Amino acid sequence: MKEERLKVLQMLEDGKINVDDAVKLFDSMKFKECDNKSKDFEEKIKKLSKNVDSIAKDLGNKVSEVYKNMEPKVRKTTQSVIQKTANVIQDLSNKLSDKSDSEQND
Repeated sequence: MKEERLKVLQMLEDGKINVDDAVKLFDSMKFKECDNKSKDFEEKIKKLSKNVDSIAKDLGNKVSEVYKNMEPKVRKTTQSVIQKTANVIQDLSNKLSDKSDSEQND
């Protein structure tokens, strides 16, 4: 860019272009520079988007894997809790029944 600007100034000094033409050339260089920066920014956003998509996919796969590994353990633990709860209820029921029987005998 710097070389292009120097060239425009040289053309202006040599009388090959007038001031208005030089201003137009400088403006077009600014536009070109902004356009290039915009394209660079777009490319970076696209790369970032691809990275985010990849991370999201990997995370989804890992969550699925954890779920698959945990499901049998959770089922087994749930069954154990249900069985122990049933045992406690049965014990309480038996104790209450025994107490009721002993009170009736007295």
